[in-house]
Amino acid sequence: MTLLLWALSAWADSPLTTVELHQAYADDPLVQRALERGTLDAKLTRALLKGDDDLGTKAAIVSALGWSMDGRDETTALLDAAARRHRKPAARLLAEPELLDPAEAFVLGYRLALDGYFDPQAAIPLLERARAGLPRSRTVALVTAITQAQLLMDHDWCGVWRVTEAALADPILERDLAEQAEAEAIAYLSLYQPACEPGIEEETPLATPPLEPQD
Repeated sequence: MTLLLWALSAWADSPLTTVELHQAYADDPLVQRALERGTLDAKLTRALLKGDDDLGTKAAIVSALGWSMDGRDETTALLDAAARRHRKPAARLLAEPELLDPAEAFVLGYRLALDGYFDPQAAIPLLERARAGLPRSRTVALVTAITQAQLLMDHDWCGVWRVTEAALADPILERDLAEQAEAEAIAYLSLYQPACEPGIEEETPLATPPLEPQD
């Protein structure tokens, strides 16, 4: 792939807004509900905060809620529900992610990253908590890498690929995400791999053009 074709493929995209994990879960009733409503309700919130099983479906639900250039705030409702469950102020849970169950930290971190995809730094402590508590989850590893990659977009396109490659190379990871979802995510992120070739990194742009909102 030439530099030109590679740049045109990736230029108007970003990891968080392009990787749509929910596409592989189109037949799941909860994912369908999230797509149709476009916002959280009590049923979706319960599904996201209940237990630490089926992390792939949880990620798909979060993904299905979408994103917007104008910003979204699905995180507040999710965080408030977690605060009621733990009987602690929402602000404290954000400040001390270790108070959350790892799966709770995961869905909150992913949702916070999508709500504020222009600068998802605030999501990183939540996702790190999830990674520490769920070290074998490929879903958590992938979403954390996607969020880290988003932070690299404005200065290190090679890093977008490297952070993904490093995360998924962990030998203890176990598949808990639909194979199609993971394959599609990696196919997109691998578009940045050519930036790691000698002589390419210097040409990486310092900023990316504005994104188009999803339908």
